[in-house]
Amino acid sequence: MKYLVALDFSDNSHFALVKALQMMQAGKDELVVFSMAEKPLSWVGVLECNATLMQKAQRAEEKAARRNLALSADVCSKLGFSPKLVLSPYHSPAGQAIVRACEIYGAEILVLGATTSFSIPIFSTTTSEYCVEHASCPVLTVKHDHAEFKPDSQGTYEDLQYSDTVPYDVPIDVMTI
Repeated sequence: MKYLVALDFSDNSHFALVKALQMMQAGKDELVVFSMAEKPLSWVGVLECNATLMQKAQRAEEKAARRNLALSADVCSKLGFSPKLVLSPYHSPAGQAIVRACEIYGAEILVLGATTSFSIPIFSTTTSEYCVEHASCPVLTVKHDHAEFKPDSQGTYEDLQYSDTVPYDVPIDVMTI
């Protein structure tokens, strides 16, 4: 089975990665780890900035996303998996990019962290809700909850934390949509 795990590097998405790794069988299942470099305007908001500042912000976001993907590869390697790492730079909204990645990489199951929305439900949906509605494969949303995490033979949650060192030499595909 081919799993696609979408990461935004929140606690929920880390738990989604751990849950996918627990469900997978080494040597049998494939794993694609997908992330996006956030559009700088989404965190700059309505502030005006010049092109140079925007380019610097975009490079910083992409560097952070690449670092986080490398860290996720390290977590996967602790359990004997070598995931395909995929980065989609500067795409919005996230749900559309995730659904498209499922199609491109032939995902048979999508695993992502449950998101919470503080907006009025009539006007917007969360990324996970969008994926549940639009993905062509089954979707598992995982909520972060230390109380319900049950360690197993593959290690405890603490064993699967992101390390302080980053293996920068991991290959990362760049997906443009």
